[in-house]
Amino acid sequence: MKLFNRKAIMVPLIIVILLIAPSCTTDESNEILLATYEAPEMENKIFTEVNSLRTSKGQPKLIFDETVRGIAREHSVSMLKNGELSHQNFGKRSNYILDNNSAKKTAENVDYGYTSAKTVVQAWIESIHHSENLFGDFSHTGIGVVKGEDGKHYFTQIFYKK
Repeated sequence: MKLFNRKAIMVPLIIVILLIAPSCTTDESNEILLATYEAPEMENKIFTEVNSLRTSKGQPKLIFDETVRGIAREHSVSMLKNGELSHQNFGKRSNYILDNNSAKKTAENVDYGYTSAKTVVQAWIESIHHSENLFGDFSHTGIGVVKGEDGKHYFTQIFYKK
């Protein structure tokens, strides 16, 4: 029987606590946190699109990791709050995944402004560094997408290999 990893459930648990404890947050942060739940359909479409591309190039499909989805969503929320695209604190995200998921390596793609899964994945394909991650030697992924008030999305896709 597999035991639950307490650290692996902490990120989603913290998000749920923040959502049900509005007295502890501002209206702005509630809107941002709620926005993380407006985009799971796009996260799933990106996952499907990436796996379709990987298999077309002879690469194995990635396995979706819900905990890493939470980590990716947190970063997308951070980019939305700061109004900028960044890999800020990727070292912390990477170290958490390396320490808690028996991972050997990690990578991250971020982007902003696209309105569909297909367009953001196409942009990543056309970028040398992003496409290296898309088609790289990874086994797992988590994707976090949040939508800003302007209707544009912030994207974070984290890859890791076990």
